[in-house]
Amino acid sequence: MKPDVLRTLSKNTKPNWLGLVSLLVGLIAWYLLTRYGSLPNFILPSPISVWNRFVKAVMDGSLIYNTAVTLAEILLGLLAGVLFATIVGYFIAKSRSLEKILAVYRRQPGHTGDRNRASAGDLAGKRDPLQGRHLRLDCVLPGPGQYNRGDTSCTSIPI
Repeated sequence: MKPDVLRTLSKNTKPNWLGLVSLLVGLIAWYLLTRYGSLPNFILPSPISVWNRFVKAVMDGSLIYNTAVTLAEILLGLLAGVLFATIVGYFIAKSRSLEKILAVYRRQPGHTGDRNRASAGDLAGKRDPLQGRHLRLDCVLPGPGQYNRGDTSCTSIPI
């Protein structure tokens, strides 16, 4: 191995005592608060009673069972949300009138939050003075990591 790599490894393998000390200070403060404080055990149990309950839950299998039930509920909720959003998004994409009705709830493209400049949301739906038709603005924003100089390119599309 190169000496630079060894030096980097030796710097990264130093023990991090700050995390361990913080954990111990927190546990001691928790214990002292439950020991000398006036809070009942059902509001703030002691660290020892929490540890004992944790060991009991691991031994009788209720921790694994309840963790599996919670994970299944999370995944079912995620699946229901994705299915609902996909169905609603499909109908919004296929129905021009539904898109117009629900478009007020979405953030307009090109809106940067800068109140000193007119955003696409300010200009959308305005009449083109030259042609007298409603316009929709399609704006291209810079991608991730690109510098935004404020010159967002927008195209007016007659509706």
